[in-house]
Amino acid sequence: MLERSFLIAIVASLALLAGPAFAQEARKFSEVDTVTVSKIETDPTRLTVESNDGPKTYVVEPVTRVYSGTDPVEFASVRVGDRVVVEANDEIGDGRPSLIADRIVIVVDKPAGE
Repeated sequence: MLERSFLIAIVASLALLAGPAFAQEARKFSEVDTVTVSKIETDPTRLTVESNDGPKTYVVEPVTRVYSGTDPVEFASVRVGDRVVVEANDEIGDGRPSLIADRIVIVVDKPAGE
């Protein structure tokens, strides 16, 4: 009986340790870039940016998370000229590859002295 309880405790511990590893695996992105917004489209919602590799366009979906610094904001808060960090994944839609934005973070400059 003691062996069985010990075995159950080991299996439960391994499951708890493995959970975060699987969660981190699911959060890998094919694109993470700090860029400048050059164009915003609303139908469909897309964000075009200037990167070191030239212009890139990201599809912005209703589930895309948008932040100003660490504060959640609406996509409407993003402006042309903003510096942003975009985390995105490649997906195939309508037979064409697309960069789907998962998270957009508006880079906020700290006030002098902070």
